[in-house]
Amino acid sequence: MGFYEYFSKLVDSSYRHRLKRPQKTTIRITWKAPEDIIERLEAYGYKLQRLPRYERGYRIVEGDASRIGNLLEYALGYIYLQEGASMIPPVVLKPERGDKILDLCAAPGSKTTQMADMIENEGVIVANDVNKYRLRMLGSNVQRTSAYSVIVTSFDGRNIPKSLYGKFDKTLVDAPCSALGTRRFPDNLDKRSLEFSLSISKLQYRLLRSAILATKPGGRIVYSTCTLTVEENEFVVDRILEEFDFVEVEKISVEGLRYSPGVTEREGWSLDERLKNTIRIYPRHNDTDGFYIASLIRSE
Repeated sequence: MGFYEYFSKLVDSSYRHRLKRPQKTTIRITWKAPEDIIERLEAYGYKLQRLPRYERGYRIVEGDASRIGNLLEYALGYIYLQEGASMIPPVVLKPERGDKILDLCAAPGSKTTQMADMIENEGVIVANDVNKYRLRMLGSNVQRTSAYSVIVTSFDGRNIPKSLYGKFDKTLVDAPCSALGTRRFPDNLDKRSLEFSLSISKLQYRLLRSAILATKPGGRIVYSTCTLTVEENEFVVDRILEEFDFVEVEKISVEGLRYSPGVTEREGWSLDERLKNTIRIYPRHNDTDGFYIASLIRSE
């Protein structure tokens, strides 16, 4: 069964069409931006629309978005190009000043630098990635946005050092995935296979397992992907819930965000009912990429 048929059954037959629809560019205003940054962008001919889901997020509704990366304001780190749905996992994680945060799969740094903004660099964010090429992009974005609360590390997230067990208040796992929710890669619906999703779900499970171990009792873990296969999302979280009886699923609520609840039945499989508290963001909901997000609480 191809993914066109897969998503026609899971969502509706319009899913492929919606993935291929043109999408407005979204940006994030960073903490270091001057107060007149919006006026500066408007002077360049840009018209911005604030996103209701994140106070520093904006959609470019007029102007040549392809040239925004050429602006001095971009080079100075005042603005950051980031897809709208990508801003939601940090909002769900709710980083606060003074937090110790682990971003287990951090590159290229969009969510890392967003979290640094949210805590106003008052705290510590360990931003980790195992991919050396992507690690350079992470370091570059951290420097450009002056995210000096960030410490960049590189280790295999499946096997975190035991010295990090129980050290973090909050952990983000924005896991590698099949990217079947992104408008940048709509052709992945034809290129990917269910076997690929099943294979990468093993990696995703091990990353999320590491995140559970790294988080303090009472801490929050957010798991997210930019794909919408059940195998890479609900199945992964369901397996974690079976293994760790001290992990609870927190109901997600983000003002202004439209979404569908997580899936609890799939092709004869019955999953934990608590997965209804996780969310599926389809492209039709908010005119964004597709995303899956789960918020977990470690009770002990």
